[in-house]
Amino acid sequence: MFMIKATNIKKEFDGTLLFEGVNIEVEQHERVAIIGKNGIGKTTLINLLCGELESSDGTIYRKHPVHEWGYVRQHLTIQNDTTAEEMALQANNTYWRSKQKLNEAEQHLTLSQDEQAMDTYQHAYDLFEKSGGYEWEQHVQEELTRMGIGHDLWTKPFTSLSGGEKTRVQLAGVLALKPAILVLDEPTNHVDYETIVHIEQVLKQYKGTVLLISHDRSFLNSVATAIIELHVDGSRKFKGNYDAYRSQKTFERETQLTLYKKQEQERQHLQEAIAQYRQWFTKAHNSASTRNPFAKKKANKNMTRYKAKEKALERLEENRVDRPKNEAGIHAKFHTASFEAHTLITLKDISFAYDISLLKDISFTVNRHEKIALLGQNGAGKSTIVKLLTGDLEPTTGDIYYHPTCHIGYFSQELAGLHEDETILDSLLSLPNMTQSAARTILACFLFRREDVYKRMKDLSMGERCRVAFVKLYFSGANLLILDEPTNYLDLTTRERIEEALHLYPGAIVFVSHDRYFTDKLATKIVSLEDGKATTFDGTYKEYTEHTHEDEDDKYRKQLEYRLLCHMHEDEPETDEAKQQLMETIRALQQKIEQYRA
Repeated sequence: MFMIKATNIKKEFDGTLLFEGVNIEVEQHERVAIIGKNGIGKTTLINLLCGELESSDGTIYRKHPVHEWGYVRQHLTIQNDTTAEEMALQANNTYWRSKQKLNEAEQHLTLSQDEQAMDTYQHAYDLFEKSGGYEWEQHVQEELTRMGIGHDLWTKPFTSLSGGEKTRVQLAGVLALKPAILVLDEPTNHVDYETIVHIEQVLKQYKGTVLLISHDRSFLNSVATAIIELHVDGSRKFKGNYDAYRSQKTFERETQLTLYKKQEQERQHLQEAIAQYRQWFTKAHNSASTRNPFAKKKANKNMTRYKAKEKALERLEENRVDRPKNEAGIHAKFHTASFEAHTLITLKDISFAYDISLLKDISFTVNRHEKIALLGQNGAGKSTIVKLLTGDLEPTTGDIYYHPTCHIGYFSQELAGLHEDETILDSLLSLPNMTQSAARTILACFLFRREDVYKRMKDLSMGERCRVAFVKLYFSGANLLILDEPTNYLDLTTRERIEEALHLYPGAIVFVSHDRYFTDKLATKIVSLEDGKATTFDGTYKEYTEHTHEDEDDKYRKQLEYRLLCHMHEDEPETDEAKQQLMETIRALQQKIEQYRA
């Protein structure tokens, strides 16, 4: 059963084509992710499906009217004094309108106690109660609690919340509606690991249909049951998660390449055969005469053969297989200055405090060739560690030792330090011994081609700014790269190219990223921050999570077994009801233990 079916959708803005020939089919209970390059129009497509924009051409079928959909947006315009709870409550437009009328009636009643004011208040109150206002508030509060938004945050301004808290608040309000279709635009942007995992669990338990946009590959692997790839000239749907999509694309590319190579070999054989038969025909034809009927017969035979081969070549051309196109992606190889020493930076007993203590007795080393991921919840101090390493902050206590030849390239610094009125090309031409030809070649490797090189920094998207920052790192000659959220605004293809380049980078890397896929691909060492302390783990992110989960599972199993033993050694219950309750508790604990042992 289709929940959404869009046919031959086209969208233009002021005569400029964004995409055309787009076909979308979303079935009931599917969790469909829309992916594509930055600027291709993913959010525009979702807004078309939601009825917030009109398509230039095509038709859209919706099983449920759009007011029964729930939409968690990436960008919001709200009043600064709107609280977190009010933000969630506003998901129900009928409730919110009746609530505002009730508030206005209450304010008017405090100023005037006349009969008209009383009637207005009573009417507003009846409308609010009839719309299920109190029940809605209760549902929202339950969802806020389920999403990990505690009472202490309910009255805080929504704008003051972290990215993860904002997403949870929005999601709580939308889920309380129990919408038939849930739409999410980049729900994992600026969100910590814990919140991402929590959202994944919520979506996998959600009974409705989900349509989402995300560049988080781990999130897509966990949540998506189908992928829609959007292009300027259409779209295509793949069953399964992101890895299944990539496997299918790789298989198709390899199959097409094999068929192309086989076709080219056959073409070469046919062309050689045609040339040979034509040569034999010409030779036999020239020597043929009425007194040499054998030569004439041989000439005709060779002519028949090369004509047959020409027909075969024509059929091959009609059914030709094109060479698979290379995906347009960054082609870069980051270089490093030579460095022979083992250790670049040593942090010893570092503490740091603003008004309150943030980091306490942090100690670890950054060694040659290591790629260190800084992990921790938002606010744990990851960015503070980065700023301590780069020298932007000084530790309150403790020491940081740098090797004399340590040269740092800082991604976030490059991003913030772009000159707004400078063109991309001029920024490279300012480098010593840089020619225009070399600059254009390098910029093309980072997807800045033709007229794009004349764009000014102030006119660039965040994704383009990130690519310029990586161009700067390309020339930094650093033997230590410090990267603060390097992939936040990059599309999936660009992320994968940057990963490849950084994986081959011969120097050391320290990075902060909420992209678990990126972290698992790159990290060889983990520094985890919690409660101001740092724990170091030598290994990949996958090995770290497996190790951490084993520790947590073992700890929880011991707690359950201890509680079970306490129950079993209690005095004999006096009543049958107490005995039954005890046995139910024991059975529940035993089931949990067996689940964790499994």
